Amino acid sequence: MFEDVMKNIRSILHDTAGIMLENDYDAIMVKELSDSNILKENRPAESSTNQTHIAITGKVNFDFFPYVNIWHYNNSKNSEQEMKSFYILQVPFIINKQNAYYADKQTKLLFLNNDQLIAKGSIKISRPDSAQMELGNTSQSDQNFRLFRKLFFEHDFLIMLKIANKVEYEAFCIKSDDAQKYNLSSVTKFNPKRKQSTIVDIFTVNSELLRDENDKYSVYCEGGFNRILYGPPGTGKSYKIKNIINNHGINNYIDGLDHPNVFRTTLHPEFSYSDFVGQIMPIVKKNGGKTDIIYDFKPKIFTEALKFALSDLNVPVFLILEEMSRANIAAVFGDIFQLLDRDVYGNSEYKINNDLIAEYIFDDSNKKIFIPSNLYIIGTMNTSDQNVYVMDTAMKRRFELEYISATDYIREESGEYKNNYIFSIQENEEDIESVITFDWITLIKSLNKFIVTKEEKGGLSLTEDKQIGQFFIKFKKANENISIKEAEDYNFNQIKGKLIQYLWNDVQKHSYSPHSIFLEDIESFGDLYNLICDKKMIFSSNFMEFYNSSRGF
Repeated sequence: MFEDVMKNIRSILHDTAGIMLENDYDAIMVKELSDSNILKENRPAESSTNQTHIAITGKVNFDFFPYVNIWHYNNSKNSEQEMKSFYILQVPFIINKQNAYYADKQTKLLFLNNDQLIAKGSIKISRPDSAQMELGNTSQSDQNFRLFRKLFFEHDFLIMLKIANKVEYEAFCIKSDDAQKYNLSSVTKFNPKRKQSTIVDIFTVNSELLRDENDKYSVYCEGGFNRILYGPPGTGKSYKIKNIINNHGINNYIDGLDHPNVFRTTLHPEFSYSDFVGQIMPIVKKNGGKTDIIYDFKPKIFTEALKFALSDLNVPVFLILEEMSRANIAAVFGDIFQLLDRDVYGNSEYKINNDLIAEYIFDDSNKKIFIPSNLYIIGTMNTSDQNVYVMDTAMKRRFELEYISATDYIREESGEYKNNYIFSIQENEEDIESVITFDWITLIKSLNKFIVTKEEKGGLSLTEDKQIGQFFIKFKKANENISIKEAEDYNFNQIKGKLIQYLWNDVQKHSYSPHSIFLEDIESFGDLYNLICDKKMIFSSNFMEFYNSSRGF
């Protein structure tokens, strides 16, 4: 019976999402989800239920999961309601990327470069002497399991497979049409292999994530990654970091405000291992009437972030490294480089000995250190920076590299572009009343196109790293503290200073194309600067064709 059911499930998963099951399994559960078992936002309009969990009904199905029997709550004669959640068991579910995208191509489950991720679903008895178990309560399961539940609508089927001899499961969504096609409703809800045994070891219940059974700091949760956001200047890399933080557990994080879970630093050519990890420093201490000098370890940002992450493994911690290419990053990381290899759960694949860090964090210099899965390391790099350090291939391999394009323009909720600015200059030198109006977004769109267009098509034939992002200049808006004139003066000063200088020195000078951004009779930066200060035309007719084309003229 068991093998017949498994054969059917293997066929369904292969046909719907191309999945080839590789593990051995010793129990199967298949459940059709009613409106009460799906998330509120996916329920039909007429649904009146407020249930927040998936109900596993029938005591015959309880053996699929280990569970905790809380006598003070489950004793029907003397049940104490406040004891219901005294123990909540979370079990690990492996979620498959192909299945998730089969169910919802827009899913927010973040698989990154992996084909699977781990979600943790809660398990507990529903009521005293109840024939119902609660699975995946929204307030007692992790974010991944909540996002997994978001894949399901009424009459979709949940398939759960228990990996043989482990407290570890694989979970899949099958849409209602496919479930009907394969007659899933006929599959027994709970189907075990007999004569199997699973040791429920509290130290290794999460897929043997604990490398050392005596190590209370071994990691239980999953998800951490190392990622570098790179692209031209002003593309909103810091804005992207804010979104990453918001989407990984700190919903209220706002740039500019201090948050205890976010550690941020900017690297520079003199930034070293001691600035990153820490070093032994002399400390002066008063001892009665005399002064003693002792030497003690002074931790820096990596060590502080690591200690904070290990102090509570259930909360995310973010280490933000701005401008990574401006420092010798291999020297900065030193032996920490070995920790950057992460396993599928987000923990360091290898632990290392570092006496100073171990003594500071664990009070035991013999402990091995590692990066836990709740510590996210996010760096930024500008591709246009000159005279910077080159990151070696081995280091790059240990980071996910995410390119932030200069041509991705961010809008407000209203649909208007963020950080736009309008200014006017004299179009014709001989006619002082002739004025042309530029807006920032259209200007950078046309500049970015002009920069990469081949010279035979009228452009500069340069690479994307010379392009300009939407936030290359951050414009000010008039408010109660800044007058309209003050905002206008500041914004135009940024155009004539920052933008024009960049275009002249870092873009135009690097092009061998016969075409130019600027008027051909401008022979020096001084000439260019004087013209823009007087708000006179500086752009060539060739470039203006690109600008007018971007405006739709």
